Amino acid sequence: MSLRSKRRNYRCCSEFFFPDYRNQRHRCYCGKPICRHASKLASQRRWLGEPANRDYFRGRENARRAREWRSAHRCFQARDFPIKSPKEGPMDRQRLAYKKLLQLRTQKL
Repeated sequence: MSLRSKRRNYRCCSEFFFPDYRNQRHRCYCGKPICRHASKLASQRRWLGEPANRDYFRGRENARRAREWRSAHRCFQARDFPIKSPKEGPMDRQRLAYKKLLQLRTQKL
């Protein structure tokens, strides 16, 4: 009896692979970013498709639950995060140097 499974392909990228015989029914997506994204979308659709989860994000009681969570976790609100200035990159330094050069040239004229 052979423990090696027949080759299959991933659902998203369609690349072939040999699944482990103990895990062959679970493995459907590879680790590439596009496949991981497709896997997440599929799992979210499955979760939202269940009758108990369909109205999880809707209705008054769920809005109340979200408001209570937000009031208990104020540190996650966007207005409480400190505003950071963008870091100066090499192109910014070149632009500043070019502006200074133009200013010096116009002052000399």
